[in-house]
Amino acid sequence: MSKKSSKKSGSSVKGMAVDTWEKLEQVFESRVARVLNAMQIPTHDDVQELSARVEALTRAVEKLTGAPVKTTSKKATRKTKKKSSRKTAGRKKTARSKTSRKKKTGSAA
Repeated sequence: MSKKSSKKSGSSVKGMAVDTWEKLEQVFESRVARVLNAMQIPTHDDVQELSARVEALTRAVEKLTGAPVKTTSKKATRKTKKKSSRKTAGRKKTARSKTSRKKKTGSAA
């Protein structure tokens, strides 16, 4: 097999793998979207649409009242919490004596 033909077949295999991976991603994304929709969890687009509607209503209220409306306008963003590197104190175990525990007895009746 020549180098030219091996490069050609290698690139076609790579292309097939990329295509397969992209199809897998699309299937996964559509299934996740379907589950989130079934759970009635709003999408990013839903949140953006609601934000735009709130802004429009705020402008309408300001126009009707003539006074600016106080807002705590924060854009909807995804925040990720950093995991704390310190350990949290665990719940202390209480010491129980062996006599305070109830022993299971087998009945032969």
